[in-house]
Amino acid sequence: DVDSPPARMQRSRLLLNLLGGARRSADAVLGQQASAGPAALRLFLAVQLPDATARAADRLVAKLMEKHPAAADRVKWVDPSLMHLTLEFLGEVQHDRLLELEAEVPRALSRGQSPFRIAFARGGVFWAGPAPTVLWLGPEDGAEGIAEFASLTQAVRLCCQNVGVQVTLKDKRPHLTLGRVRPQKHTSKGGLDAEVMALVNAVDGLLWEEPQDVLVGEVALVRSMLQPRGPTYSVLNAWPLAAQACRA
Repeated sequence: DVDSPPARMQRSRLLLNLLGGARRSADAVLGQQASAGPAALRLFLAVQLPDATARAADRLVAKLMEKHPAAADRVKWVDPSLMHLTLEFLGEVQHDRLLELEAEVPRALSRGQSPFRIAFARGGVFWAGPAPTVLWLGPEDGAEGIAEFASLTQAVRLCCQNVGVQVTLKDKRPHLTLGRVRPQKHTSKGGLDAEVMALVNAVDGLLWEEPQDVLVGEVALVRSMLQPRGPTYSVLNAWPLAAQACRA
């Protein structure tokens, strides 16, 4: 009899076994996820800019686009709300390395790195061989703050190396990125697009009409999340350069 008490008991045991197996399988999956730990984060260390500096840079971009409309869409311009001074791009960082880095950076900054200023006054261009890649604003050669910026960059790179985070080890000029030149097709004569080169030449060596004196007073640890419309940034932590503040 399929509805007899022994038959019902057998079905109950079978159901309990199935439920128990499913629970053990779910627990195993959750255990594997927990053991995997949090996902790595895409990070960089930077100096945040005052709103006034970002707005002034945005006004310059608007003027460049107005004067060179044919080349304006050949550049991926940086949203002013995302402008910053990069100290070091860290790439994907695991959670345990992140915790170590957050402990290491303030200790390094407390060992004597003081706030300083950089005057952003001229335009420039980075190149990859014959091709322009980045349009930027930076200080004049030999200007105040360049040596201090190099010292700060070296300090944060040492922090990264101490906790096992890879760094670029390249000389880094303090610069504010205005835009990145999209890859260009060469003309039939082998040269780059004349309209793009006119824009590049306008930026290279440009004397900025609104030079900005920026105080470098803290280092920010920033998460970068890549989105279809462009990256979004969120500050995870920030540490002042003033030694007495770091010891508090």
